[in-house]
Amino acid sequence: MIILAAAVLVCGLVAATLLWIWSGRDRLLRERLCDKVVVTLKTGPSFSGVLFKVDDRAVILRDTQALGAALNGDHLAVDGELVLFRTDIEFLQRP
Repeated sequence: MIILAAAVLVCGLVAATLLWIWSGRDRLLRERLCDKVVVTLKTGPSFSGVLFKVDDRAVILRDTQALGAALNGDHLAVDGELVLFRTDIEFLQRP
């Protein structure tokens, strides 16, 4: 009986620890939701927009512009939401 209670306690502690680690993983990004950010991809292009959503695989920007993407070097508006995979992101910064 004591061994069973100890096993349940250990499982509960492990689950609580994993939940705490997972919830804090993207804390810094989640604190910046609705902030204007500039995202630079590893392949070179940069985007400016409002950080709308974040998860462990992607970030979503709204009101986005592709920086310097036009033929004359101007910024181009991006329609709708822009989904960027985190593995493709080199930098994410607030201007």
